[in-house]
Amino acid sequence: MIKGVIRNTAVQTLGKVVMVLVSLVTTGILTRRLGVNGYGAFTLTTSIFLLIDSLADMGTRMIGVREAAKCENWKSKKKVLVNVFILRKILALAAFVLGLGLVAWYPGFEGFRWWALVALGMSLMTSLAGDEEIVFQTEARLDLKTIMDVLYPIGFLVMAIFLGDNLSLGWAFLGYLISRIISIGVGWKLMLVKIKKIDFGDWRDVVETKLWWKLLKQSWPMGVYMLVFIGYDRAADSMMIRAFWDETYVASYGLAYKMYSNLITPAYFLASAVFPIMAKNQEKNVTRKSLFVAGLMILSIVPIVYFLAPWMVQILAGSDFDMAATVLRILLGALVFSYINHIVGFRLISKEGQKELLWLGVSALVINISLNWIFIPKYGIISAAWVTVWTEAVMLLMTLISLRKKN
Repeated sequence: MIKGVIRNTAVQTLGKVVMVLVSLVTTGILTRRLGVNGYGAFTLTTSIFLLIDSLADMGTRMIGVREAAKCENWKSKKKVLVNVFILRKILALAAFVLGLGLVAWYPGFEGFRWWALVALGMSLMTSLAGDEEIVFQTEARLDLKTIMDVLYPIGFLVMAIFLGDNLSLGWAFLGYLISRIISIGVGWKLMLVKIKKIDFGDWRDVVETKLWWKLLKQSWPMGVYMLVFIGYDRAADSMMIRAFWDETYVASYGLAYKMYSNLITPAYFLASAVFPIMAKNQEKNVTRKSLFVAGLMILSIVPIVYFLAPWMVQILAGSDFDMAATVLRILLGALVFSYINHIVGFRLISKEGQKELLWLGVSALVINISLNWIFIPKYGIISAAWVTVWTEAVMLLMTLISLRKKN
């Protein structure tokens, strides 16, 4: 079983290496073509709309995987999947409507509201991609998911190169939207062709509204937690930096955080690969083994990135983003805590501890916003990075205590 976990993690990590390389080239193009102010607006928009994506998901992807993984045959699994998909579409439409209000109201979108609306369309596409990810993860075919994931940034890179000097903030949002639609189409084809037992024919026969409420009851704590997590992890920082400073600082912080987010992704791959096993309780030592693998990842990533950070930022974006190197080095401290927290957090969820995780997330949000409110006006993005480290450390400590109580 653990060999399958390692294989799935390795495949996803290899795919992520390709995605990171593509992302580096893409980020270099965006920072130079959009400029500091344009890239700052791009970072602010994507950070805020992550909240909309989380609202559209509301924890249903993770809970859907957990419930489908428990099913012994395709008939019962199909019932779970179909009802999860319907529930996710209802939530996605509700989130999109709220997003429309945000686009119309939020002053930070002044001057590019139309293109912000295009970016909002990504929330619907992200929901569809999540449906496919549920199937791939449940069936342990994360290799197929990786193909879909890799096509997404590659498609945008091709469009960005084609547009050349004509690439603008609006075209960037539109390019990402088109590329996501293409990757979803390929993912759907892979799902139907490569996973032989997949059959959604006569799906209406398994629709059960009572199951929607059951799934929502189980998933909403996880969904609210993700909203809280993204609030303190991305949106709160960017919005607070923009309120007290300007787009230049938002851009530098956003660049460092983009690099940091890419470095965290292997931890998510590892945790998502072992999650179905945790849900089934098939291997009692899977958490300990996963933590060991996470530790090896940390030891191989942190020292290299720390020493290469200035060079990476210089190559990626130029001298206008020099502050990003210092921010990235500080965020490596948060990366250590985050890798461990991915494993213990998923373990807590597998033991139906999503409500406990929600309250931990709320506590972390209060800590994060309070500290940012105190330090960002005086010390800017450096303090925002340190607050992220402290928040991740506190979150890990609280999660470990909650998990200990569950055992």
